[in-house]
Amino acid sequence: MGSLRSAAIGLGRLDVDTLVTVGPSGDPSALGTLPDSVHVERFVPQGVLLPHVDLVAHHGGSGTMLGALAHGQPQLLLPHGADQFLNAQAIVDSGAGRRLLPEEITPEAVAEAGRALLSEAGYRDAARGLALEIAAMPAPSDTVPKLERLAAGGGPSSGAQPPRPCPTRFFLGVSPRAGAGFAQVRPTDRPPGTATNVPRSGGGL
Repeated sequence: MGSLRSAAIGLGRLDVDTLVTVGPSGDPSALGTLPDSVHVERFVPQGVLLPHVDLVAHHGGSGTMLGALAHGQPQLLLPHGADQFLNAQAIVDSGAGRRLLPEEITPEAVAEAGRALLSEAGYRDAARGLALEIAAMPAPSDTVPKLERLAAGGGPSSGAQPPRPCPTRFFLGVSPRAGAGFAQVRPTDRPPGTATNVPRSGGGL
């Protein structure tokens, strides 16, 4: 809980409302006393929350990262293991967010990064550009039948178009349902953001 508490305190120093989740089996009280603007829950469905925030801070799991990208949200990544470091680097390289390594996570560093991500337009512009790329990708309803035909040995259907080049910024695995360690912030003086044509997500925060 050390890095999560540092993140919550840091974001609590900004003029934002912050929602922190600790996972379905987590104990919200374990984070101790936090600023009044920070609200702690065990679990919130990701698809419900993401359209209404302006920044997503998380450990760098693929599910949350892709969900935030699909909604055009800048991200602050706080990786701790597995593919999180690769995902964090991909976000940094894309210009859609910032990264703090475990030894760098302090309330001061989180506040500084959060302030920049909310105030510097370049991060949001990059994130929205990636959201447009994601929205332009084929839907599962278009792709699954083609995969089923290929798996059955039938080959592509007659008249099928050659596959379009896909963006190569990310090489992602499949992540399990999101657990603890996610903070989402919305400036108190700005209306919630919106997003359209976003893939369904079964994950949560």
